[in-house]
Parts: sequence; C-alpha cells; structure tokens
Amino acid sequence: MATRFYLSPRRDKRDECPIRVSVSIRGTRLLSTAGISIAREKWNAREQRVKKGQQNADGISSGIINTRLKEIDASFARYELELNHRPEPDELAEHLATIKGANRRKQRPDKAEEAAVNMLDRFIEEESKNAQWAQNTLLNFHNFRKHLLRFRHDVLLSEFNESGLARFIDYLRNQAGLSETSVRNEYRFLGWFLRWCIRKGYTRQDAILHYQPKFRTLPKPVIFLRKEELIRLYQLQIPGNETRIQRTGKLSGEALRHTDMLRKARDFFCFCAFTSLRYSDAAALKKSDICGDCLQIVTKKTADALTIELNRYAKSILNRYADIPGIFALPRISLPCLDGCIKELGKLCGFNEPISRTVFRAGKRTDRTMEKWRLLSSHAGRRTFICCALGAGIPPQVVMKWTGHSDYKAMQPYIDIADTTKQQAMRDFTRSMEEEHEQGNRV
Repeated sequence: MATRFYLSPRRDKRDECPIRVSVSIRGTRLLSTAGISIAREKWNAREQRVKKGQQNADGISSGIINTRLKEIDASFARYELELNHRPEPDELAEHLATIKGANRRKQRPDKAEEAAVNMLDRFIEEESKNAQWAQNTLLNFHNFRKHLLRFRHDVLLSEFNESGLARFIDYLRNQAGLSETSVRNEYRFLGWFLRWCIRKGYTRQDAILHYQPKFRTLPKPVIFLRKEELIRLYQLQIPGNETRIQRTGKLSGEALRHTDMLRKARDFFCFCAFTSLRYSDAAALKKSDICGDCLQIVTKKTADALTIELNRYAKSILNRYADIPGIFALPRISLPCLDGCIKELGKLCGFNEPISRTVFRAGKRTDRTMEKWRLLSSHAGRRTFICCALGAGIPPQVVMKWTGHSDYKAMQPYIDIADTTKQQAMRDFTRSMEEEHEQGNRV
C-alpha cells in the first residue's frame, strides 16, 4: 500500500490549497481530497505534513491536521490487511468518506440524538433499496434489530464506544446465548450499520473503525456428498406412494411425508448437485432458461449472468419434468420442505458417517458428533458440485465460471477438500502398486 499527501495546485478564495490524498492498494488507485486546506507556505512537501505551529483559515492547528492525515494513512493500512480481493476505486472512495465523516464529527458538537434503533430503521429502508438486498440479508437485519432492542431499546449511537461495543458483545454471548459464530455475525451487522451512520454524519463516535474484538470460532465442516454417495441418492428406489416414512430424532412428531414429495426433493437436490445452482436459482429456473445443452440464468443472490453446461444427469432430471404445467422447469417445493426431505433421503441412503462439530457458546466449548444425514440441507447440493468438480481435477477458475464465485476466498475450503481427496487417492494408488509389486515378487 502507498499513501501520499500533497497540495492541489489551485487555491481557494482564502488563498489556501486543498490537501490531496493518493492511495494505491493492490493496483487500484484513488485520487481525492483529505477534506482540509492549508496555505502553501505552511506545508512541508517533503514530510507531507503541515509545518509545526501553523493553522489554517478555520483555526485548525497543525497538530490536529497532521493527526487526521495520520489517521487516514493508518486506517487504509488496516483496511488493506482485512482485504481478500483487489478493491474497486469506489470501495476506496467509500472508505475514505467514512474516515472523513468521522473527522468532521469531531469538529462539531453533538446534536440531539435519536435512538439507535430509529437510525437502524432508516438504514435498512435506504440501503436495502440502494444495494438491492437479497431477502436473506433483509431477514438478517430484522433479526439484528430484535437483538438491538433487547440489548437496550433506547441505546444511542454515541454510546457505542469501545466499552459500549464490548457490552453489546457480552449481551449476545451471555444473555442472548448465541454461539460464537453468531456473535461474530451480529457484530458485523452492527459494524455495517455504524459505518453507514459515520459516513452519513449521524454520529461522531467512530470506535467501530478501530475496535477489534476476538471471536473464538472454528470453520464449520463442509457438508457434501462424495460422488459415489451422489450417484446412490440419484439411483435411490423410493418406496411406493402407499408407504410413508417417519422421521426420527429431532424431526419426530412432525407429519409423515408422502413419497411423491421425496422423489421430487431427490430430483431437485440432485439437479443442484449436477449444476451448482443454489436453491433460489433452481426454484426460479424456467423452461425458457434452458438453451440447448446449457442453462442461461441471472442468479438471485448476486445478479451474475451465468452459462452452465448441462451433463447427462441434469438433462435426465429435466426430461422427467418436461411436461409439467407452468413455466418452471422443476417441481415446486419450499425450502423447509426440501431440507426436511433431504434428511429423510440421506437416512434412507445410509449416510451415517459421523461428523464432529465444535461450537463455542458463552465461553464454553461444546463438541457434538452427528450422522451426516442429519446435517444435510439444500445447500449441500451446491457444495457437492464444487467438491466433486475440484476433486475431478477441474481448475478452480473453471468451476468459478459455473458457480459465480468472484474470488478464491469463498472457494478455499473446497480447494482444501479437493487437495485432501487427491492425497488420499494417491495413497490408494501407491498401496495398489505395492500390492501388485509384492505379488510379482512371490511369482
């Protein structure tokens, strides 16, 4: 990262020059202003700072100005450490606007504050439209709003200093009883909201920009089907309509489900596993989206235009439902219904591999081991496609063309699984060669 401060060649009406800032991060460059002006004779070009003992026409001293320039430099350094991609110029501009907004709040006394929850409502209404939030994002923020109300319904934005942030985290851990992963996610929602407030000038409290709490989280195991398991599910002979299958464990007591729905759920899940589609995209798939041997869709979550080639398994599933009435290519099934059916199908297929998960809650560690079928959900179909494709040696950049992933960070857990699969395959290959060699020596 490179940050440079210099004076604009033009002067304003007070004969001062705006301080310009140039930021370059991973090949992306931003040219903007620091939001402060100073007379040219008061500027030290070599040190890129205002000379000591000077002040500008607004009466802001050199110490304050230089501190703000230092804050810009340090903030971008922290920003780069958190990046996992090459930023766009708009992203750098938005971050600089956040820093400048915080600095402007330090110049003015606080106005009468509204409760944070009222500002949150304004944030949700404005940002959900501007950024075209997905439904899940909207639901997540409505859930966050409930936590904010339970924390303190009249809490003010100015109270979210470091101790206020720590109290909110403590509430999530010890009163709301959330897992450490959920605490981290709710804190990220708070940070998103507070940064918007700073950028808009609604608060001068900017502790969220530099406060860095620690969360004890472990990555969840990636739940997917190996290729032989996927084929077993695809070929599963489900009992006739006169037979019903009762759920067990946590699902016991719920209504029994007709096997016709299980067939539809199996085909829907397998189609996702053969094409990489999310549930939302598969549920919205229209017959008109099928163009010969490929699908042409615009994803619901990220609005990416994707072209996905169809393999023979995916074509076979589409052919089963080619004559169903309506515009949709697959049978209609709700997400909760699909998730429940997938668990039943997993049990029928004998997906009983034990999978361990470690969760931290209120500072306590909990280890749980469950059969794989209990952890299956609709999204396991998409994960199955990615893991099987990478395991087959297809380059990650090709897989990303099908899935719509924009960076390697989201793909890394699947790449790690593929590497482990390849290592095991090589061990199996070596063992088979050694056995062949031993048999040759006996002869």
